[in-house]
Amino acid sequence: MIELSEIGLPTKVAVIKEAKAVATHHFGIKVAFAEMCLLQGMFSCTVEVTMKDKKQCVVQFRSESGHEEYSQEAHDILGDLVPVPIRVVREESPVPYT
Repeated sequence: MIELSEIGLPTKVAVIKEAKAVATHHFGIKVAFAEMCLLQGMFSCTVEVTMKDKKQCVVQFRSESGHEEYSQEAHDILGDLVPVPIRVVREESPVPYT
């Protein structure tokens, strides 16, 4: 798994808090549950999030930009089997990480 310092989050608790904040910011709905994915990539940190309306999403923190065009191309070929990532950017995080 990526070192959390590479994405500016000091602990796993901070990662989950930030993932909840990102999901709430994007959907405008409160989060019911969030947890770190069991399998993590080498260049990202991934959190599974369930919103209060039962909508589910994945929030992935990366130290480098993703290759969104590859995901879109795969989606065009394989359909909904491959989700297209949505970049959510917040000006700054109001989440306290301590």
